[in-house]
Amino acid sequence: MESMRQATIAARGAANALHTVTAICVNMAPREGGLADNHRAARLQLIEDVISIERQVFLLKQRAEALFGKLAESRPVVDA
Repeated sequence: MESMRQATIAARGAANALHTVTAICVNMAPREGGLADNHRAARLQLIEDVISIERQVFLLKQRAEALFGKLAESRPVVDA
């Protein structure tokens, strides 16, 4: 059960970070004349980080679902 809780907390933290980064990216639209090379590199790194976070969130969700499934399978059947 603790693993499920940890996976849920990690997924929630990653999703919150992703929302923050998305809000930052909205303000990074190129201005007239384009971006300087260092800004372009920073923007590219930020985009790569967002993609990585999205992948991690997806994997965490899959892992949480798998753990939940295992937990449901391992619950003892109680005769009433």
